[in-house]
Amino acid sequence: MEEMGLTPFSQREVSHYYNPSSGISKNRLKRKFTQTEPNKVWVSDFTYIFVDRKQYYLCVVMDLFSRKIVGYKLSDKADAAFVAETTHEAFMSRGKPKNLMFHSDSGIQYTSKEFFRLLKSFATFKKEELYHKEYHTYEELRDGIDEYILFYNQIRPHKKLKYVAPCEYEEAYYKNLKQK
Repeated sequence: MEEMGLTPFSQREVSHYYNPSSGISKNRLKRKFTQTEPNKVWVSDFTYIFVDRKQYYLCVVMDLFSRKIVGYKLSDKADAAFVAETTHEAFMSRGKPKNLMFHSDSGIQYTSKEFFRLLKSFATFKKEELYHKEYHTYEELRDGIDEYILFYNQIRPHKKLKYVAPCEYEEAYYKNLKQK
């Protein structure tokens, strides 16, 4: 985490943002789920998938700016190393961004309605891909996920992005920066 410039939240910080008696948590993003530049806020989640009665886990890291999947990994274990490796690979692939805020579903602070609406995009894979195909092996599942993430990032239009794909949205951002 230190190498990536990420700061862990201590228990005291968590209690500051969560009042158990209220049942409501404050959002550290202050409800800013729309970001104006890439690599400022990433969110992560993971889900389980059954293939031939065996459970696998898919961890996804998304940049809130473009909704682009910047990292993902499939594993048969949902341990800390799995999540850390997924995050680290995303961090390295994006050029070690500075001042990055990273949120995951690891704490109670992610109970806001807005965050759950955002996480619906992670469920898109299940609705659009997983439930429409039958996978018999880990390799078939992995290949299906690879194909879907490629489609999701490069082709699938997103309403939040004015109906363009995440890669196209980022390309337009960087092109606009160069013109300034």
